[in-house]
This record gives sequence, structure tokens and C-alpha cells, in this order.
Amino acid sequence: MSAVLFWSPKLGPITLILDKESKADHKMAARLRKHEQELGFKFDIIFEPLPNDTTILRSFRGRGYGRQLWSSFFMDLYVNASVIGWTDTDVLFTTPVTPENIFNGRRLRVLSFTRDKAALDRAHQLQWYESTKDAIGKEMVADFMSYFPAYVWRDTITNCRNHIMKHMMVSQFEDVFRKLYPISPVNIIMNYAYHFEHNRYDWHLDFNESLEAHNSELLPDVNVTVNDTFPDVHVAIHTNRSDALLQGYCVAKRYVGRQPTSCERFAESINFLMFEFTPAKSHMKTWCSPDKGRNDCIRRIEAHYQNFRKYYDAGWYDLDLGRVTALERAAKLEHVTCPHLRNFD
Repeated sequence: MSAVLFWSPKLGPITLILDKESKADHKMAARLRKHEQELGFKFDIIFEPLPNDTTILRSFRGRGYGRQLWSSFFMDLYVNASVIGWTDTDVLFTTPVTPENIFNGRRLRVLSFTRDKAALDRAHQLQWYESTKDAIGKEMVADFMSYFPAYVWRDTITNCRNHIMKHMMVSQFEDVFRKLYPISPVNIIMNYAYHFEHNRYDWHLDFNESLEAHNSELLPDVNVTVNDTFPDVHVAIHTNRSDALLQGYCVAKRYVGRQPTSCERFAESINFLMFEFTPAKSHMKTWCSPDKGRNDCIRRIEAHYQNFRKYYDAGWYDLDLGRVTALERAAKLEHVTCPHLRNFD
């Protein structure tokens, strides 16, 4: 829902990778394409065939979840763009996305929040830490299941997949899946990028402990530097709260014109959602700690909106809530209920 307000078509299409063998997916794709004009962006819909051995898709969350994990390692085969913005379907944008949220010069921005040793313990319990290390031969530096979209160079996925097969001495990626599951694809790919393609990315890693303490938990050949820990803003949160979407809309509207009267409760709000992923993964006690940290985060939020205003004036965005209404109608046809938004006009 939030993409119709906060993702500009000038940044690229919304790409969906669906199941090639599913008649229902083909029918849904045809219906989605009919709504492109009223939603204000283009869908790039890809149909992916099943792997040769479908037993590898078994998952405690069901075969569909296992297939999603599998597909994450093959996005490069279906997306033509050099950069992929990778996101879960239950992520909600909280602000308009600008090119500067994606790039720092020629490098792609990366954010993470790792909740000290407890986060790694959780990863151990889910076997993500071990599977990441087994896959790439390097340990997990940070938990990258903490920001979306994850921007990744398309060829990083290719390089990572080839590296994994070489490291694990297999010729088919199905064999990787048999040995590694359960896995976190975003942790494997982004930790691969940290170790092997570090200079292609602009790292913003937050740890809920001192950098010295975090480095002490890593092997001696790994050392996260201060340059990899500077704060940066999020553009999305991992939640379906409709009030978060309304807050993002109202704050953005304040920078480009008159706010609707229904936005009065956000008239002076600072959009601190831009330093949150989930309530449990928030930078408010780290990057945005009271006093100096809080003021720095406010400055970064303000700079983001001033930059957004340039793109708004250039026609990248119009903040038209009519597209949200159109999306609600389209969702209803698919028997999906969206959180109801009041008419702000």
C-alpha cells in the first residue's frame, strides 16, 4: 500500500517474482497489470520455474516460504536492473524514497541493527549464524534482517551464489540448500558483500553495545571500523500499522504544502520512524540516544525531507491519496482487506 505514495516510478518498477506453474499467479498478474495506471506505477512480473528437486523447498513454515528463500538467491536471473531493492511484502514505507536513500555516490547504502550478543544467540537458535558461516566461509558480522529495502548490486547475488558453490564444493545450488537449511538469504548475501565486496557498499551498522565489545565477539581477522557505523535513516518499517503510513504522509505533506486538517496531530511531529525497523529494533537508544545523538538524528531527518522536496518539485511525487483508495479497491477484488484510511482531502 505505502509504495503507491512513497516509491516513485522514476526509481524503477515494482518487480514481482511469481510461480510459473501456478495458474492462479498468472491470473493475478493479468489483473494487477490492469491497475497500473490508477496505481501510478508499472509492475515487472516474472514467472520462475520450480527447482529440479522440489523437496528442497520443505519448510516448517510451508513450501511457499521455502520457495521464497530459494528464489532470493536467483533474483539476478530475472531482474534486469543493475540494482535490486529487496523487501518483504509486509514492509511499510514511512517516507518518500529518494535516490540519495539508495546511493552514496557510487556505493549502495546498507543499514543494520544488531541487538548485542542476544541477537547472535537468536541467530544461533535459528541456525542463521552457522548457515551463513558455512555458506560463505566467514562469520556473520551483523544482523541484516533489520532494514528494508535491502539494496544490492545484481551481480553481488551472482557472485555470492558462485562463491557459495565453490566454497561448499558443489555444482548444483540444490545441494547448498540441502546442507544449509534453515537459512536467512539476506544475512548470507549481505554478509558476503561485507566480507568480499566491502567497497561497493556504504555501511551503516548499529550495534546495541560498544564497537569494541562487538569486535571482541568476532574472529581476529574481522574488525568493524568506526567508518562503518555512522547513522543513516530508514525509509520503511516492518509493520502493517496504518497510523505509521498516515504519519509518514502527514509529515511529508508538511514540507511541500498545506496539510489536511486531519493531519493536525502530526503538525509538529518529527518522523522518528525513520530510525526504526521494528519496536525491538530501534536506534533511539543508540544512534539517537538523548542529547547529542537525538539532535543528530533530527538533523538527518530534516535533511532527508529537504532533499525530498526537490524531487517533489521535479514531479517525482504528488502524495495523491487517491492511489491508496484505488489500491484498496484492487485489493478487495483479490479478497484482501487493507487497513482503512480516512479521507484526508
